[in-house]
Amino acid sequence: MPVLESADGSQSWSFSPIYVDGRTRAKAVDRKSVLSGIERPEGSIVLRPGRKDGSGGTIDYCARVPYSPDMLDGRIVLYETVSGCAGCLEGRVLLQFRCVRDHTGN
Repeated sequence: MPVLESADGSQSWSFSPIYVDGRTRAKAVDRKSVLSGIERPEGSIVLRPGRKDGSGGTIDYCARVPYSPDMLDGRIVLYETVSGCAGCLEGRVLLQFRCVRDHTGN
């Protein structure tokens, strides 16, 4: 889930969760949705790259929130949760990127 955090960590703005499903995972999720009626959270983004050769790719993502001065020198924090096809949790990773330029344009 992408989260924009202020430089001092006092403020944060959450974005819709992003799901990246492979071919097998997509089928399992679709089946579960039909059989149980349980769907992913409203507003979530589902990406199904579908590359058969196994090569990586680039995914463009754009989201907006109203500007706040607290965003200056902020960073995007990505919380990545990896799960197996049986629904078991395989790992959780925290990724951080500095994304908002300071007022000098650096």
